[in-house]
Amino acid sequence: MANVFSNIIPQILESSLPTLRENAVTPRLINIDIADASGKRGDTIDVGVPQPAAVRSVTPGQNGTNVNVTQTKVSVVLNQWRESPMMLTDKELEEVMEGLVPSQSQENLKALVNDVDKFILGLAKSIYFNVGTAGTTPFATNINVYRDARKLLNNAGNLGGAGPAPLTDRRVVLDPDAEANALVNTVFLNADTRGDQGGMLEGNIGRKLGADWHMNQNVKTFSNLVSLSHVTTVLTKVQYTAAATIVTMDRATLTGKLKKGALFTIADNSRQFVVTATVTAASNAIAVTVEPAFGATVASGKAITFVSPNKASEVANLMFHRDWCAFASRPLGRSTSFGTAGGFSTIVDPISGLVVRLEISRQNKQWTLDWDILYGATAVRPELCVRILG
Repeated sequence: MANVFSNIIPQILESSLPTLRENAVTPRLINIDIADASGKRGDTIDVGVPQPAAVRSVTPGQNGTNVNVTQTKVSVVLNQWRESPMMLTDKELEEVMEGLVPSQSQENLKALVNDVDKFILGLAKSIYFNVGTAGTTPFATNINVYRDARKLLNNAGNLGGAGPAPLTDRRVVLDPDAEANALVNTVFLNADTRGDQGGMLEGNIGRKLGADWHMNQNVKTFSNLVSLSHVTTVLTKVQYTAAATIVTMDRATLTGKLKKGALFTIADNSRQFVVTATVTAASNAIAVTVEPAFGATVASGKAITFVSPNKASEVANLMFHRDWCAFASRPLGRSTSFGTAGGFSTIVDPISGLVVRLEISRQNKQWTLDWDILYGATAVRPELCVRILG
């Protein structure tokens, strides 16, 4: 059977690489860490993330002190181990050996890659910057939400982040509805008068206004993030310091829940906030942990304004710099606990950043082709991302 595996696996892997790259949209847009070293579930990978740097005056004739520049590393846990198996009969296996790769294997690989995509896009719940209106698809009449999102990234250092987003490597990811509006927006349609006909010819926006625009069918829709009996006249209970990251909201007969990802603002504070963990009101109050810190003293009795008060759902289109999120994937080491029957091989793709394994084994008088992937992702600099609500 060794010859069977050596003949089949390379054929399937060779035909699968274009599918892998075509469908891995989001991993190609963020900070990825690639390595051939094998890993196991629960391993921690250190991914380098550039941080804002400082400058100083030069004093000629004096010995200066060297400044050690150390790139910040963030830990990404390989806590996602996912698989997508399929079955082959002996006849189908013979067809593969003759060069006919089953199209179903491509669908299994697509499903696996889409799962990665959805996981990364789900990290948008940690993002506090937001523009637009939940329930209203953006770009129908203008591109003001893009203008506002860009402004937030440019001012991120003053609004709770470590610094502004670099002007390079900026991306916009839209769901199909938002992209449909943007494609026929006059700002982009008129781009052809300046010699850029990409959108008209290819049906995509491409690079416009300092960002690369992408459509992604896996953009997340979050449901019922704010479910409170009162969403107006909810107040801060006590005074808080500038470093505070917990706020207690109260009002008579306040009941309900705030889910992770709920967005709000506080009167007389310039920052936007996100709830970092789901909490339920008790005794007419609800205490939530938020990001970022308040940045200035907040007095008691300040009004809370929720971005999506009791909305059934909100779409989380995104504008971001590549370093808002770090992603790592590793080859899975082969286990010998159950013998060595069967064969497997791994794709390490430097373009998408994905490391996918294909394993073939015999089960119940059929053959199992099992794609699996080990990966992890985390939002390391949330100030470098903006939710464009829809």
